[in-house]
Amino acid sequence: MRVGVWMPTAMPFELERSFFLDWVRLADEAGFDTLSSLDRPNYDMWDPLASLAAAAAVTQRIRLATTTLPLPNRNEVLVAKQAAVIDRLSDGRLTLGVSLGSRPDDYQVFGATLEHRVTRFRHQVATIRRVWAEARHSDRETAYWARRRCRTRGRRSGSAPSPSGLGSGLSNWPTGSSSVAPPACRRSDRRSRVCARR
Repeated sequence: MRVGVWMPTAMPFELERSFFLDWVRLADEAGFDTLSSLDRPNYDMWDPLASLAAAAAVTQRIRLATTTLPLPNRNEVLVAKQAAVIDRLSDGRLTLGVSLGSRPDDYQVFGATLEHRVTRFRHQVATIRRVWAEARHSDRETAYWARRRCRTRGRRSGSAPSPSGLGSGLSNWPTGSSSVAPPACRRSDRRSRVCARR
C-alpha cells in the first residue's frame, strides 16, 4: 500500500512560506509516496500548480500530484506548459490529475461555463498530449543539431539535453463509474502521467 499526503494549501488560517516548505520537506523525508494538491479556484487557497513547483524545488524523492485539477475552466495549453515545467523541476515526479469539475462557482471565477464541458474536456486532454508530444520532438531535434555542431567543431558531444519526458510514459488513471480503461501505454525512464477523472 502507498500512502500520500496533501499539501497544507487549503488551511483555514494564513499560510506562511516557512511552514509550507517545512511541511513538504518533512513529507519527503518521512517516506510518503505522494504529495498532492487540491484546486478550488474560488476559495482562499494557494494555486495547486504554483505550489507543486515550489515543492518540486525542495524535495528529492516524493511524487507530486494534482488531485484533481478541473480542466474545462482552464486553458489547456497553459496547463500543459506549467505541468511540463514542474516535471522538469521534479525530475519526472509529476502526476497531472485532471477532472471535469462540478462546482459552478469554480467556473464562474474564470469566466467559463459548464455547458459542453465533457466535449471540451476530451479535446483538452488530446491537446495536452499533442503539446507534450511536440515538445519531445523539439527536444530530439535540439539534441541532434547539438551533436552535429560538436562533431563539426571536432569536439566530443557529451550527453544530449534531457528530454521533456512529461507524457512520454503517458497513461490515464481512469476513475469513477463511467470511465473506461485505455490501452496500455509505453513506459519510459520518466514516470510522468496524466490522470483523467470523470
